[in-house]
Amino acid sequence: MAYGTVLLGLAGVWALGVMLPGPNFIVTARRSMAVSGRSGLGVALGISLGAAVWCSASLLGLHALFHLAGWLYGLLKTAGGLYLIYLGLKAIRSAAMDGGAVETPAMANDGGLDAVRLGMLTSFSNPKTAVFFGSIILPFMPPEAPFWVQAASVVEIFAISLAWYGLVALLFAAGRVRGAYAAAKRPLEAAFGCLFVFLGGKLALDRDFGLPGKNL
Repeated sequence: MAYGTVLLGLAGVWALGVMLPGPNFIVTARRSMAVSGRSGLGVALGISLGAAVWCSASLLGLHALFHLAGWLYGLLKTAGGLYLIYLGLKAIRSAAMDGGAVETPAMANDGGLDAVRLGMLTSFSNPKTAVFFGSIILPFMPPEAPFWVQAASVVEIFAISLAWYGLVALLFAAGRVRGAYAAAKRPLEAAFGCLFVFLGGKLALDRDFGLPGKNL
């Protein structure tokens, strides 16, 4: 079998999927504007690591487990939604209290573990990512595929994610973009917060527990 075609098809579908705006996009853009491009790249790295974990878990059967144990899928969705709501309330409070500053000046150039952790937690907040991987891996990945093909699929998922969110980080860290953000920090932070609360509430209240492959 031409496994190169398998990997190419998977890469194409994920490249389209990863570009859809969502919490990962928002948190990368916000961090890049409010803190620094380096910090935004740290978030992009964390998101990409999270995507690689979700892909690996799907290859190990997490998608099937969600079908068998809908309650687990529901629990993870609720926890993820609450985390997004927490991020939203934090942004709203920040806008109200101090004009929307995300980090202290001492951390303004932080692109280390704090940023990576934020990216990973944001990625992990949505178990629908695992369902998405299960939905695209099962059609593309033949049961007899050797380990190196599965490993290569995880690597390409990580690489595509890092390339896209890294680009987002660099674009939103540009001087003009950061200048516009600084000029409208309070309303933008409030808008980011409301958007996170909305997305988190939507995720937490979504009750399609028994059919995790639906409404992605």
